[in-house]
Amino acid sequence: MGIIKKPGEIMDEKRDHIKPDEIQTEAAPESRIESYDPSEMIVCAICARANPPNRLDCIYCGVKLEITEEQTLNLRPTLRKADQLKPALNLVYISKLREPDQVGLKEAGKMLRIDPDLLGSAVKIGCPIPLARSEQHDEMEIVVSRLGEIGFETAVFPDQLFEMRTATRRLRRVGLNGDNLEMRLFNNAENITVRPDQLKLIVAGAIFKRRVESTEKHSRKNENKILETAETTADELLIDLYVGEDKIGYRISANGFDFSCLNEDKGMVANTNVKLLVEWLRRFSPNASYDSNYMRLRGYLSKIWDVEEHTDSMGLKRRGLGAVKREIVTTSNNDSQFTKYSRLQRRLT
Repeated sequence: MGIIKKPGEIMDEKRDHIKPDEIQTEAAPESRIESYDPSEMIVCAICARANPPNRLDCIYCGVKLEITEEQTLNLRPTLRKADQLKPALNLVYISKLREPDQVGLKEAGKMLRIDPDLLGSAVKIGCPIPLARSEQHDEMEIVVSRLGEIGFETAVFPDQLFEMRTATRRLRRVGLNGDNLEMRLFNNAENITVRPDQLKLIVAGAIFKRRVESTEKHSRKNENKILETAETTADELLIDLYVGEDKIGYRISANGFDFSCLNEDKGMVANTNVKLLVEWLRRFSPNASYDSNYMRLRGYLSKIWDVEEHTDSMGLKRRGLGAVKREIVTTSNNDSQFTKYSRLQRRLT
C-alpha cells in the first residue's frame, strides 16, 4: 500500500496495518542529566578527578577505579546501550522474585536507562524480555545483583545465543498424516514429521517493512532541500514453531503459505488465515507453549533491540538547466528483532 508523505514527515509506527490487541507500550523520553552528592563521587587514584558512582573506570583517563567495599555496596552503574553492529551482552528478565515497590522500580529504571513505568508495564506481561544490551561486562554483573535485591530474577546472554547467522527455516505448508504433523519446507521437497508431544513452542508475531523514497534538491552550498517523500509499507503476520530440542525454529509467513490444511475454514485474507492456523496448531498440540506477546511488547523492545534500517543513495541526477537532484531510499524492518524475541522464548521455555 503506497502512502504519499509531505516533505519532512517521518515514519510512524501508528500507521501499521496490523494492530496489537493492546496499545503498544510507548517509551518515555530518557533523562540524560544526572546529579550526585559529592560524598558519592569516586576519586581516581591516577588523575585525582572525581567520577560519578555509576562507573567502574575513570571517565577522564580510562583506568580502573579503586573502589572500597562500602562504595561497591552502594554502586549503581548505568548501562550504556551497545552499538548495534558490535557483539554485546543481553540482560534478560526471567521472572519476579517478589513484587518490587516504586522505589525499586525507579532504581532499576535508572540503571537500565528505562522509564520505571514502562519497565513495570513490560514485566507485568510475564514473559522473558531483554532489559539491556551492553558491552559493560563488570557493570552488568553489579546490575544483576542489584536487580535481584529489588526483586527481579535475571540472566545474561551473549548475542551468540540467538544464532542470528542461521536463518529460521521457512515452511510452505503443514498438514496431518494420521496423528502426526507433516511440515513441508519452502522451495524444498523435504517433509518433516512431528508428533504432538514434539511441538514445544508456538510464537506469534509480525514483520513490519517500510521503504521511504526521498528526492532532494542538491546544492553546492550543502543547503539541500527535500522535494518529496513517498512511503510504502507491508505488514505480515508470522508463526514460529519449535520442535524438540531445536533452537532455530521453523517459520510460517502469511505470504506464500499454503493454508489448505484449514479446509472449509480457509478465508480470502492471508493474515486472517494465520490466526486460524495458530488455533489449528494449538488443537494439534495442546501441551505446546504459546506466546503471543510480541505485538504488545514491540514498542518496548525497540528501546533494547534496534529495528534494522538502511539508507542508500541512488546517486545524483540532472533535471533541467542546472538542476541536480538526489534520490535516497531508506528501508527498515523488524525481522531480526522478532527473531531474537522468538528464540529467547525458546531458550527459556
